[in-house]
Amino acid sequence: MSPLMLLLIAVAGVALLLLGVIKFKMPAFIVLLLVSMLVALAAGIPIQEVAGLVTEGMGGTLGSVAVLVGLGAMLGKVIEISGGAQVLSTRFTALFGPRRVIAALTTAAFLLAIPVFFDVGFIVLVPIIYGFAKALGVPPVKIGLPVGAIMLAIHVVVPPHPGVVGGAEILGADIGWATILGLAFCAPLGVLSYFVAKRINRREIPMLPETAEQFESFGASGTGTALAKTKAPTSSMVISMILLPIVMIMLGTVGGSLVAAESTAANILGFVGSPAVALLVTVLVSYYLLGVRSGWTSEQTGKVMDSALAPAAIVILVTGAGGVFGKVLTES
Repeated sequence: MSPLMLLLIAVAGVALLLLGVIKFKMPAFIVLLLVSMLVALAAGIPIQEVAGLVTEGMGGTLGSVAVLVGLGAMLGKVIEISGGAQVLSTRFTALFGPRRVIAALTTAAFLLAIPVFFDVGFIVLVPIIYGFAKALGVPPVKIGLPVGAIMLAIHVVVPPHPGVVGGAEILGADIGWATILGLAFCAPLGVLSYFVAKRINRREIPMLPETAEQFESFGASGTGTALAKTKAPTSSMVISMILLPIVMIMLGTVGGSLVAAESTAANILGFVGSPAVALLVTVLVSYYLLGVRSGWTSEQTGKVMDSALAPAAIVILVTGAGGVFGKVLTES
């Protein structure tokens, strides 16, 4: 089959995917799986291999995503229910003033996105975005749009993110220069994203029903347990919980480049700086500092964290189905 025909099949698959989700409001998980199979068959992949591709694409994606999304959702939930997001948003609003809060959070997102994958960083920031939106009395998209824009841009063009690192390796480009040029590109882009998002947000953008319901219930436990606390966390404690995984990941990235490859120190730094370990450690620390130490029982803290997994499952499954679609495109 010619490259042009394969390209047309891929474009048709994307169009069919958008039609199913946007026009007919079908579940994205089902549409992704269905379109993936149709594209595979149209591209000439033998019918007996299609089911195997679905399994392989789902498993390969979830292997790297499920742990991060689950732990990130737990961390975000305990920050939310403990009152940490509200404390932080109130502190930032008082410090910068209501008109500068969005710019300040966009700047913080710029720094957060450098060492942390987009999905992990954004999941960590979602309760903060919700808290700021509640404090300012605005829809969360007004804050989340510029934050998401700059974080995604950095994920695409700034090392150590995998896409640009892989591209630099293929082209024989210098990673140091790729980092410098990527940051030089993203800094003005962050300013631009802030003002463009501000202009877009002049009109009311309706939220998806699921998002609206989640935002409306933000701050409620959803666990069926009364979660009285003896004291709310401080803003510095919440900031520490956000920075801890970032520092650990940066330690692994930067520290690993300063020691001999394959050495014991490099292996330890690689372990400590892996996103899964960094988030697991942070979740355990937040379990104690934001939960037990602040007045919850261990059981209550566990219920709060467990309540984050149900909505996270939707994100995980849709991401996995996206991996199936990507696998089909790669194989075809």
